[in-house]
Amino acid sequence: MAILKSQLQFTGSLGQLSAYTARGSDKIILRTKGGPSKEMILKAPQFQNTRRNMEEFRGRVKASQFIMQALLPFKAAMDYNINASLHKILKPIQDLDTGSEWGKRNVCVTRKPILLEGLSINKKNSLESVIQTPLSCSFQQDIATATITIPELIPGLNFHTLPGGAREGAQPFPFYRLIVAIALVPDVVYTKKGYVSAVPDLTSSYVVSETTDWMGASVERPSSSFTLSLDRDIPEVASVVITAGLQFGTATGNMIEVAKYFGAGKVLMVRVSN
Repeated sequence: MAILKSQLQFTGSLGQLSAYTARGSDKIILRTKGGPSKEMILKAPQFQNTRRNMEEFRGRVKASQFIMQALLPFKAAMDYNINASLHKILKPIQDLDTGSEWGKRNVCVTRKPILLEGLSINKKNSLESVIQTPLSCSFQQDIATATITIPELIPGLNFHTLPGGAREGAQPFPFYRLIVAIALVPDVVYTKKGYVSAVPDLTSSYVVSETTDWMGASVERPSSSFTLSLDRDIPEVASVVITAGLQFGTATGNMIEVAKYFGAGKVLMVRVSN
């Protein structure tokens, strides 16, 4: 992979080069075409280790899908490809499985849940840059219930509607709404059918979320608490992921529309069954 640094700007194919862009970056990325055929990679003995790595990558993809489902309420505010960050987190988690054969190692967030805590849904605007007073979060495992407390929000002091990274000359967004979520995310294990959820009845992450009404960004908001419950037992092979954030909005006629890719949020806490 290479980064194009030239007055010549293009995307697509040019000879043996492919050029493309990725969300979250204004640079053009170059890749060369060619290499071994698909048939060789799938069958040739010299690519056995490649096939093992490919299979384990599928496991990380499956695990990242479950985590992305937990973050679905915040999707409109995401401004970069979070999957890349998730793969960096999940690789050392997968490496912790020393009891399985290489190529079949499980991806169990429950082994090291702290690695997922603090994951930001945005690159340009961190939650701390928007809400500068810390949020608090607690979890009662016996009733599978999380309480998230948002501090008093005072515009211009501890609350900033449009932090660094905004479009040049853009006005602060006039509206925002808060989002909180709790999700049950299963571990991913290798089976004869490939990588699947470690919880048979949990084929996708179970998510409970709450979104406030739109509020004026120039108006002070008192401290508020949200209580979210999973209403089910927590399996030993699943993690509870608690996330908070906000979206910005703009007025269009009598409606308020979400400003895509503008917002902030992060994973506040990840807990597992004791």
